[in-house]
Amino acid sequence: MFYKILLREGFNISIIEGGIAHRIIKSTLNKYSDEVSEDKIKEALNNISFFKTSLKNIEEFKATMAKDIFIECLEKYEDYKSKNGLWDFDDLSIKVVNLLNDNTEILSKYQTMFKYILVDEFQDCDELQIKFLKMLNKNNSLFAVGDEDQCIYSFRGSRPEYMVSFSEIFEHAKKYIYLLIIEAIII
Repeated sequence: MFYKILLREGFNISIIEGGIAHRIIKSTLNKYSDEVSEDKIKEALNNISFFKTSLKNIEEFKATMAKDIFIECLEKYEDYKSKNGLWDFDDLSIKVVNLLNDNTEILSKYQTMFKYILVDEFQDCDELQIKFLKMLNKNNSLFAVGDEDQCIYSFRGSRPEYMVSFSEIFEHAKKYIYLLIIEAIII
């Protein structure tokens, strides 16, 4: 959705290739270790994503790796993207939230465009996505489906507690809890 909104608003988008991101991070981590595992590269990339969508500043962000190494990885990654006119998927959401925040006319257009908003896998929303949904949720209906026990993106910043506190986050929300019991009979 973020991609489509940006295209509608006239942005040209080129997404960074995963292999390039991988090489940037590996090159940076190689300065600190002779052998850099795939897990360490993924950890750095996940930390970058988590940081960007957390809406925290660098001082309050708690990386799962040494802070100085994380900052260098982040700077090299962002510098490469900037110099080459590239975006990652987190940039799409950040740009849309900033666009809607800075331009009330565009925000109003999207608030009225959607009468109904359905979010599946709500437990995998991060802070930035919640902010986006709160911005859009005016004069329309938001329906979210999820299971806080099924969260698979907490390493990137998704927060399943948003499922639990849904009715506090969104005004006039009603929360329905369904328990599905499946019985299997083995003959």
